[in-house]
Parts: sequence; C-alpha cells; structure tokens
Amino acid sequence: MLFNDEKTANAILREKNPEKVKALGRTVARFDPLVWISRSMFLVQQGLRYKFRQNQEMRDIMLGIEGRTLVEAAHYDRVWGVGMHETDTEIVFVDRWRGQNLLGQGLMNVPAELLFKESCRGRRTKKRWI
Repeated sequence: MLFNDEKTANAILREKNPEKVKALGRTVARFDPLVWISRSMFLVQQGLRYKFRQNQEMRDIMLGIEGRTLVEAAHYDRVWGVGMHETDTEIVFVDRWRGQNLLGQGLMNVPAELLFKESCRGRRTKKRWI
C-alpha cells in the first residue's frame, strides 16, 4: 500500500461505483504527489495485468486489439487521458492530443505482456546443478 491509508483502501475495495472510487482516491491520507508520479504508471500497469489475466473474455478482447492505438477519451484528464472528448474529430491525430494518455499506453502494453507470458509458460526447464 503506497500511502498506508488502510481505511480509504478498504473503502475503495468495497465500493462498486467507479466515480465513487475515484472520489475516494482523492481523499487518501498522506498523499504525496511526487511519490504518486514516480510510482503510478507501474501500479496501474500491474493492475491492468491482473485484470486481464483473471478474465478470459477480457483477455481475448485485449489480444484481439494488439497493435491498435487505445485512448482514454476524457476531455477533463490530461494525464491518464488525451484531454479530448470522444466526439472531438481531432482525437484521431496523436500530435493534437492535449494529454499524455497514460492509461491508453498502459492498455497497449497488455497484449504483448499476455503473449509473452503464454510463450514462456511451456519453456520452463528444471535447473541443473553441476
């Protein structure tokens, strides 16, 4: 747990509504933006990895979109999204995005990671001691 706020963490785990989860995330005690910036991409990538490994249907969808550009079309989010609304005609031009699209980048890594893990599964060999 990054900021050791068990109370908020437990509330987040119990909550089903994504908007309420986001709101709870903004109340984390002892939140340090510098710590979050340095660790957030790793943590989000790890969460995405778990999400798509545990659900076969979602995993298959992710494998089917390999090589495509994915975006978080959130006009209000310039960090995790592209800072544009999904209906904005300029959204198809990467150089016109107003945000970093970190969530989209993380999602685009998932298919390669899933395929790599599958390819390694059958190749494990026993260590030989000489």
